[in-house]
Amino acid sequence: MRDGTSDDFLKLMQDVADFRPSFDETNAASAVQPARIARGAMRPSLICFPSFVGKSDVYQYARFAAGFRGIRDVSVLPHPGFLAGELLPASTEALLRAYASAVQKCADGAPFVLVGYSVGGLVAHAVAAHLETVGLTPAAVVLIDTYSSEDVETWREAKRGLEQTMMDRNDDTGDASRGDSWVTAMARYFTFDWWDMVETAAPTLLVRATDPVSEVPEDVEWNVSFRFARTVTMLAAPGNHFTLIRERAASTAQMINDWLTASSTDLPPGHAAH
Repeated sequence: MRDGTSDDFLKLMQDVADFRPSFDETNAASAVQPARIARGAMRPSLICFPSFVGKSDVYQYARFAAGFRGIRDVSVLPHPGFLAGELLPASTEALLRAYASAVQKCADGAPFVLVGYSVGGLVAHAVAAHLETVGLTPAAVVLIDTYSSEDVETWREAKRGLEQTMMDRNDDTGDASRGDSWVTAMARYFTFDWWDMVETAAPTLLVRATDPVSEVPEDVEWNVSFRFARTVTMLAAPGNHFTLIRERAASTAQMINDWLTASSTDLPPGHAAH
């Protein structure tokens, strides 16, 4: 993937993924097992979706969640199929149903916020839209440097630098025991149409990186944008696409918590969802 053939590689892996066992809408309810990685009494709680690019797992939010310990509950919904032995989602509908079931389990009737990092933000938005159709609207949706369907040209400009950095970070020999299920899982997730976006009612916060991943010409727009919610707030956080959730995760968490605390989405502990 380092020689610019990532798209061809993904197409090949998508064919390979078809040979893996999958779940559909009839058995989706137990496909996603939430992991709570921080606890706190303030509501709404945070339910997070990792990026599905690379070796996706709940630990992507480890540093981020540390900023909420003693403040808010933080749970992460792992993408099914990235670990050996897990079933892959057969369709977007099956995946959304699995996430919806996991969100309801996490929230347990209390207000919640959906959080998504990078392409995980597309998942968070899609889940929010799906939940609204069943009468369960999130208190808010938080997108951490997520490219939306209006950022196609921005994504094309940034793609090579992002892919190179992603591959460098994935070249961690300590992850060898995970196997290669993540490769076909990532390929399957790229077959789903995350770009088919509808407007949601939930207030949305877009946290944008202040720095590009690699050097870009002055006349090139590299910042992400978002307009697929009735109300959108955009804030600039120190760091680049990768450091926002790693080295700069504490400041990213602080910015998000401040926004939640200052906004009308913040509710006292124990407040029941309506």
